[in-house]
Amino acid sequence: MKYVPDATGDRHFADDLTVDRDDVDGLLSELDEYAVGQALQISENSDDDVEITVLTVGPEDAKDALRKALSMGADKAIHVEDDDIHGTDAIGTSLVLAKAIEKAGYDLVVSGMASTDGRHQPPAAHRAGQARS
Repeated sequence: MKYVPDATGDRHFADDLTVDRDDVDGLLSELDEYAVGQALQISENSDDDVEITVLTVGPEDAKDALRKALSMGADKAIHVEDDDIHGTDAIGTSLVLAKAIEKAGYDLVVSGMASTDGRHQPPAAHRAGQARS
């Protein structure tokens, strides 16, 4: 799941040339909301006991995205927060996500098809491949 700046806000870059997330409200990426919905449908249609855990990498405010997913029906949330990864590109972020996924040991990973703040698709594909490496 990704916590993204609200697309209707006035977005600009910070001095370090990363998206300034302090001056604009953030929210759970709409595409990741769909993924949470899909996970809930899988759970509802399963005869097995299914636990839905949502995972995000980001600053303190990213907890708002996790809260949104929990309010939708997810069972558990994991937040990877580390100042050292601030400004990391999509590939670096996917490595962090892959390690978190590997450590938690999920049976199935469902994610949005892209990030709505940068329209970057590789993280989901990278997470899947890296978690199996």
